[in-house]
Amino acid sequence: MSFSYRIATAVTVVVLLAVACGSSPPPAVELAEIQPTPTPEPTPTPEAPPPEAPPEELAIIDESLEAFHVSATIDPNGVFLRGSVPNETTHIILVSAAEAAFVGGQVVDELTIGGIASSEAATNVATAAANLMIPVSTNLRAGSLFIDSAYLRIEGSAYDRPSAVSLDTALRDSGLENNLSISIPEPGTESALQTSIDELDLQSIQFELGTAELTNAATSVLAEAAELLNRFPRVTIRVEGHTDQQGDTRANLILSQGRAEAVVEALVANGVEASRLTAKGFGEERPIADNATGEGQAANRRVELIVEDE
Repeated sequence: MSFSYRIATAVTVVVLLAVACGSSPPPAVELAEIQPTPTPEPTPTPEAPPPEAPPEELAIIDESLEAFHVSATIDPNGVFLRGSVPNETTHIILVSAAEAAFVGGQVVDELTIGGIASSEAATNVATAAANLMIPVSTNLRAGSLFIDSAYLRIEGSAYDRPSAVSLDTALRDSGLENNLSISIPEPGTESALQTSIDELDLQSIQFELGTAELTNAATSVLAEAAELLNRFPRVTIRVEGHTDQQGDTRANLILSQGRAEAVVEALVANGVEASRLTAKGFGEERPIADNATGEGQAANRRVELIVEDE
C-alpha cells in the first residue's frame, strides 16, 4: 500500500470519527429577510371643477292670468263687477256666482272680456273667487273683493267680529295668495234702541213651512217693533233673515232673503219709512244653536233687527 493512499484513508477515518462523536456541523448560513417591494401610491387625479349650474329658466307667464283684474264692490243694493277677465268662461263663472250669492240684490256686470283662450289656471282662479261670493255677500257689510292675476284681496267693513273671522277663513281656504283688510264695529256701540229691540219676542216672527209667508203669530210682535222704531226716526235698521242647515245652501239663502224682505214689508205697513230699512238674508251661514237638534234648528230659523246707526 502506498503512503499517499494511507494518508487519505486516515483522513477519512478522522472525519468519520468526528461525526460519530457528535461534533457540531458547520453553522448554517442565515438567509437575509426578504422585504416585499412597496406598492407605489397612485398619484391623485386632480378634482374636476364642479359643473356650472344651468341658467334659471324664466317663469312662464300665463297670459290669461295677466288679463285677470276684477273688483266686486258690495253695497246694500247688490254688487258691481268691474275690470277685465281673460275669456267668456271666467266671465260666466264670476257672474253666475255673484247672481247666486247676492239674492235680492242687483248684480251690475261691467266686466270687459278678453279674447284669450281658456286655461286651467284662469279657470281655477275664477272658481276660487266664485267660492268667496257667498261668504262675501253674508259677511262684508261694504267693500270689495279684488282678483288680480292669482291674488285675492278683500277690504272694507264687516258686520261684526264673527263676520271678519268667516271672511278670513274663506280666504285661507281659497288656496291662493290672499290678503284681508277690513274694519269691524267697536264693541259697545249699540244704542239703547238695540237693547229695547232685543227685549221683543222676535222668536214669535215665524213663517209658513218652507216659505216667506208670515204666520198670524208674527203680526203683533211686528206691530210692537214698528211702534218702537218710530220713536227713533233717524235710526236705520237692518232686518236679517236666518235659516237652519236643512236643505240646499243656496235655497236657504234665497229663503232667508225673502223672509227678511217680508218683515221689511210688514214694518213699512206699520208706518216705518222704507228708506230706514234694509233686508239681508244670511241663509244658514250664522247659526246660534246646534243644528243637530230640533230646538237648535228652531232657534236658527230666526229674524233679527239690527240697529245700524243713530
